[in-house]
Amino acid sequence: MRDFDIRDNILYAYNGIETKVVIPAEVEAIELEAFNNNTNIEEISLEAGSKLEWIGARAFKDCTRLTDVNLSNTKTLHKIAVMAFSGCKSLRRFFFSEDTDGKAVDIGMYAFAHTGLLKIIIPDGCTRLRDFTFKGCKDLLSITFGPDMNFIHPTAFEYCSGLLGVKFASDSQIKLLNNVKATFDDCSDLLFFTFETFGLYKNKYGKWQKGKVEDGKFIDAKLD
Repeated sequence: MRDFDIRDNILYAYNGIETKVVIPAEVEAIELEAFNNNTNIEEISLEAGSKLEWIGARAFKDCTRLTDVNLSNTKTLHKIAVMAFSGCKSLRRFFFSEDTDGKAVDIGMYAFAHTGLLKIIIPDGCTRLRDFTFKGCKDLLSITFGPDMNFIHPTAFEYCSGLLGVKFASDSQIKLLNNVKATFDDCSDLLFFTFETFGLYKNKYGKWQKGKVEDGKFIDAKLD
């Protein structure tokens, strides 16, 4: 505990040298820039029974050796602030809790911009993605949205050129197909996204094709 500067259940700074850091259960908030520019940390996780509610602006910005973040031990998280993990170029895996206890989860602008994420599952309770949330995540291959997502800002996935697959929940709250298309226009290699309300689509050089999959291959139905 001496490595943590914790006051009134707020984590203000980490002064240790460990590469694997477990945030104590009593921490309810991680203050802005608490781990900013820490080039030693490789893994972040939460102690069982974590009460973590929010992660402040730039809290982990430019932690360039950080590869894994596991927040599955908290049901109370409702805020990841602006640029919280921006610039974590080695960040490959990020896990939210599967049980958000009915809380809305707010993810701020640039929260994961320019990270090395490979895939991510947006939790139930997250209703919108803001400007540039995943900007420049060139290694991002797949993303899955929970049913509560109802709006994705058109720049949320700007320059995510490697994105191959996008999946929406069957009871997704998103109703505007044009919003979805605009969001993923920069993803020129996108093979498919499944969206039960509208069907299966893929993007090829800005041309959206509607179709279906047979024997593992996309069968083009028509240009849209």
